[in-house]
Amino acid sequence: MVFFKMEQGRRSSVQWVGKLPVPGNQWNALRVVVTGKKIEGSLNSTKYVDYTWKENIDGRIVLWSKADSYIFFGDVSVKPK
Repeated sequence: MVFFKMEQGRRSSVQWVGKLPVPGNQWNALRVVVTGKKIEGSLNSTKYVDYTWKENIDGRIVLWSKADSYIFFGDVSVKPK
């Protein structure tokens, strides 16, 4: 799981969490909650990211997978809390 930021058209990583236990050939639940400056990220109900940004977060959300992966995103929702 990687969180990126985009500034002036350039992507850079903010936090990288490697070696996550992602079971294959089944649906997995990815959840990201942004509240003010705080970002929390979990996979299958286990929290892996608890990050505080330097300013309030305002922008867009993008889902991305590596080029050699087959990823399907289903039931994606973005809503204000």
